[in-house]
Amino acid sequence: MNMTLNLSTNNGYGALERILAVVRYRGYQLLNVQADSSDTKNMAVAMTVSHPSGNEHLLHHLRKLRDVQSAEMKAAPPIRIKEAS
Repeated sequence: MNMTLNLSTNNGYGALERILAVVRYRGYQLLNVQADSSDTKNMAVAMTVSHPSGNEHLLHHLRKLRDVQSAEMKAAPPIRIKEAS
């Protein structure tokens, strides 16, 4: 099941790396990630992940990170991969 996670984080040194490490360590497949740090103190991160079981487990662990201010999850549309012609 594909899910989109929207995170509001501190824009501190290594914050994005810690978030991605939790995703990898918990066995989720990262399908897409976007980060916007237009503000010097905060960063908005949107990522689409996939895992055969539910994604609430990942959301719980991400919320435990000191960098994450808020986190929400919603169902993502299926990602289709186009074959080269």
